[in-house]
Amino acid sequence: MKWTGGLIIAMLLLTGIIFSRCGGHGNVIDTVASPIAQAVNKIKVADSYYNRKIQLKTSVFYRANQYKRAWLKKRRPDKMFKAFINEVQESEQYGFVAEDYRIAELQEAVKALYDNRKRTDADISDVDIRITASFFLFTTHLIEGRVRYPGAKDFLWVRGMPLENDIALLLQMESGSDLRKELQDLHPKDPEYKKLQEALKEYRTLEKADTFPRIRESLTIKPGESNEAIPGIRRKLMLTKYVSEGTGDSPVLDEQLVEALKKFQEHHGLEPDGKLDRHTLRFLNIPLRDKSQLIRLNLERLRWHPHVQGKGDEIVVNVPEYMLRVYRNNKEKMKMRVILGAEFTPTPVFHDTLKYIVFSPTWIVPKSIFEKEFLPKLQEDPGHYSIDRFKFYKDGHEIDPFEEPWTEEDLDIDAYRVVENPGDANSLGKVKFIMPNDYSIYLHDTPADQLFERDERALSHGCIRVEKPEELAAYLLSDQNDWTMEKVREAMKSQEPIQVNLPKPIPVYIVYRTAWVDDDGMVNFREDIYGHDERHLARLGSNESGG
Repeated sequence: MKWTGGLIIAMLLLTGIIFSRCGGHGNVIDTVASPIAQAVNKIKVADSYYNRKIQLKTSVFYRANQYKRAWLKKRRPDKMFKAFINEVQESEQYGFVAEDYRIAELQEAVKALYDNRKRTDADISDVDIRITASFFLFTTHLIEGRVRYPGAKDFLWVRGMPLENDIALLLQMESGSDLRKELQDLHPKDPEYKKLQEALKEYRTLEKADTFPRIRESLTIKPGESNEAIPGIRRKLMLTKYVSEGTGDSPVLDEQLVEALKKFQEHHGLEPDGKLDRHTLRFLNIPLRDKSQLIRLNLERLRWHPHVQGKGDEIVVNVPEYMLRVYRNNKEKMKMRVILGAEFTPTPVFHDTLKYIVFSPTWIVPKSIFEKEFLPKLQEDPGHYSIDRFKFYKDGHEIDPFEEPWTEEDLDIDAYRVVENPGDANSLGKVKFIMPNDYSIYLHDTPADQLFERDERALSHGCIRVEKPEELAAYLLSDQNDWTMEKVREAMKSQEPIQVNLPKPIPVYIVYRTAWVDDDGMVNFREDIYGHDERHLARLGSNESGG
């Protein structure tokens, strides 16, 4: 049975269920000499959110463990302590900072403890509690991630947060191998996680050789042209395997370098034309050390994602990539371009489930769009919007827009509602895919197909416009025998909305990944279109040991 963290803690506190390891009287904390509550209250870790959580977990653990020490015996530390230290020291491979968990301080405290022949049980217990607090900070970071603050709230998933069972895990661990296995199980199950770990290791090695000077981004170098910056660009591309070693230092943008640049551009979301322009040069100028940090940040973002195994169908929209992918059992079945929210109306990052499809939809104009876009045009010309395309309502009754006093200063905007009829020009196109959520975000078609040809597609009010709505609808309804592609197209031409409920809701993940590894093993990077990278990196902190 899987329990959430809150339920585990409640059950342990209310029922006194004990998961204890073997241990004698000498391994029990004297709660008179070493009051748990006072010792825990002295623990200060991370910010206030994590501090409260670690204090609670530590208190509950000792209570459930009958106050037995977890890490330290009378004459030596348990082997689990060394196993925990090793795990933390290796955690830099997935973007952690080992000293966040005060490892050196704990090692010194343990050494000093056992070097002191006059040590008391209270001395041992005090250090044991500190180790336990460090352990729960570490496991909480594995489960929830290291960044949690108001500015990251869009990245805290609305539903499906990972199970929090680290208290039960520690209670049941009996050896160092147990600890290693259980901690590994707390990591995200997404296959991308291990790929990014390997990429982080590689880039931290490569960054030491990245000593190339910055290139002036105002340059424009076309295939066949020469420039003194070309040899440096060629050598930098060798580092990241775009150019084979031993190809010389020619200053000419030759055919081989053009092909390498095309691949580089593809992996950075640019038009693969082989030209050296400001967009390509800007990505080439990013130090590999900075790219290592981006890989590290995106490992962190995978820890924010609900810890679920990919089973059945799921839809993933990666915002910085402007792409939607459909997976079945972790295998990609379909992908398409998408148009997302503009800078001031960004698409939020969240998880929900797609429950039904509406063919030939109407569009109820949101209040904010009515006030900012519709009303000014109605004030200039009440006939601006065709009454064949739009219906206007006031207090629930249909009205004639020519008869409304749109220019009145005390106009009650809340009384009005505008509905766009189904049709070729409908703003939602001919089909929408609904996943009920607090953000009013959904997937839909668009009559402006030409916008999908743009590289940068942050253009909407927040909803997600899909490039291949027919194919997506047909795929999602493929398990229903009567919904053929022909029937889908007919439904998209209907004069009235047609709602089709999915027999099984499909998970939809709106993610924000600016670095990932593709099927060819190459690391892809994308523009930070909403500026989340800078804010999150500031909170994540640096990792100097990787340099």
